[in-house]
Amino acid sequence: MGSYETTVGILADELDRVEQVFRGLSPDDWRMPTKLVPVDPSLPHWTVYDYAYTMVQGKTPADMPHVLHESFSLTISQARAVPADTVGPGYFAPMRVDEFVASRIVEAVVHGIDLTQALGRDYIASTDGIKVTASILDDLLARRTVGRRPADLSDDLDWILAASGREPFDDNRLPLIG
Repeated sequence: MGSYETTVGILADELDRVEQVFRGLSPDDWRMPTKLVPVDPSLPHWTVYDYAYTMVQGKTPADMPHVLHESFSLTISQARAVPADTVGPGYFAPMRVDEFVASRIVEAVVHGIDLTQALGRDYIASTDGIKVTASILDDLLARRTVGRRPADLSDDLDWILAASGREPFDDNRLPLIG
């Protein structure tokens, strides 16, 4: 993946891309449904505001860009303030900060896909963000199952879409993440 500072820089870029989309949303955009199928298919699809609301509870659409900016900036400044091998709380167990930062790249890329799919826009992820995300999903596949990604998914973006469940793909190992 490169140096830790490079990884933090990629995360900063991906978060900025997501933030910029949120800054330009119209009131109608906030009501657009995401394409992600809920775990329980009887539930409605999230709208752009529903998804963002879960990240910044209690805020209005007008508040979102500022709140996201503050949250994203804090994430980057805190990542830069500690060495890459710092261990802290993770999702299920302690986690190194360099692994945490890389996992946030995956989240920014995948949720950027959710956002742009809902809005009918081109994807916003950078080439570096896509490369890091695809690599992490390759590693996750190798750790959870057997084999490599399907040959039909040699394009990293196509792989991310299938591995994250954002596009259907006929492979019982997928999606790897939701």
